[in-house]
Amino acid sequence: MDISPQQNVTRRKVFYISGFDPKGPAYYHTLYAEEAQNQAPLNGMTVEVGEPRRRGRLATQWAIRTERHGRQVDTSYEVLRWDDIMRKRMARRGPVFYWNIVRTYWLYLRTGALWRILKTSYPAFLAGLYPAAFLAGFVVLAVLAALGVFFGLSGSDALNQTAWQVPPIVAAVLAAAVFALVLWLAGRLERRVPFFWPLHVYTFAADHMRGRIPEMDQRIELFAHEILNYSARSEDDEILIASHSNGTVIAVLALAAVLRADPELAKRRPQISFLTLGQSIPLCSFLPQAKELRRALQDIAADNAVTWIDISAPRDAACFALTHPLTASGLKRPDQATVKPKLLSVPIGELFSPETFRKTLKHRWLRIHFQYLMAYERPTPYDYFLISAGPLTLARRFADFESKDGFAKFRLFG
Repeated sequence: MDISPQQNVTRRKVFYISGFDPKGPAYYHTLYAEEAQNQAPLNGMTVEVGEPRRRGRLATQWAIRTERHGRQVDTSYEVLRWDDIMRKRMARRGPVFYWNIVRTYWLYLRTGALWRILKTSYPAFLAGLYPAAFLAGFVVLAVLAALGVFFGLSGSDALNQTAWQVPPIVAAVLAAAVFALVLWLAGRLERRVPFFWPLHVYTFAADHMRGRIPEMDQRIELFAHEILNYSARSEDDEILIASHSNGTVIAVLALAAVLRADPELAKRRPQISFLTLGQSIPLCSFLPQAKELRRALQDIAADNAVTWIDISAPRDAACFALTHPLTASGLKRPDQATVKPKLLSVPIGELFSPETFRKTLKHRWLRIHFQYLMAYERPTPYDYFLISAGPLTLARRFADFESKDGFAKFRLFG
């Protein structure tokens, strides 16, 4: 393969934005370092990952040096942090949390966003619906248990004639305690089976799009300033903005702000590349209040100098696999020769032995959702470590791949 200087990378900057995950940069540094070494025997790349270094409250970065086929690449990998905002929201429990869930699902229902999710991708619909159904089941169980205690202690004539007779007020207090106990047990179970996680994602998406999380808007502005200021002095060959899961929404808003601040940025060196992994953009863009997000999607897609690759896996139910974020959101694609974003599909089931897949990934939807950032058992062009630290730009690496725009299997209607 002939590689022009514009396609050859010797220095790269990566800005990584995680999904809705309270784990901080230390976790992602360990994950990257370990998984890069696991992938090295397959991609033929030697990898040296430096120690993480915190840059204030906003970011943590580390150096990566790789060598492949005699070509050395130096990468500065920077995690743009919003895990503190996530931890604060995920710590919420009690009546306010449950009421917020009710309001959120009612918003998705009355605006038609929930119906659009079902029409677009039924796996994503089920991933968002099952935790709500699970929680509703616990609430019903708590109500039935509380009613059973109340009527059992205060409403049974046979019981009232015994020494165990209690006043109705005491029975009501005990019933309330049983109700709270069942919900507490649900919370304890959630630590082992994270069914609350999608509920937090939905409530965060709804609140964010309605402008109810000002600290998130401020953080996105800081991200945009960080990227813009670095780009102005950069001597790298590529600046790669990589994002995962719900972080793709944050990345879209941040990158659009960068391009609005400097419309000529992507036309100059370094190459600006945008990578979205396991994206969940329609979860937000389907809401009528998401006007700024829809505008940001159009701004990025209209900039011919920005390379945008979207990678998803059909087995990943926690994302909108092979869903074009513009057309799904009712937006017209810009008239241009390059398809943007280019949609690519990871055949996760084919990249592991049947035994490994059965033991490690099958029926573990959250584990599959993180596989984009991890090693495989078989070589693949969707190797995150070649993408983020290898010798080719994102555009060159996937230049010969055709976009897979849509996957009818995901759609129940139309």
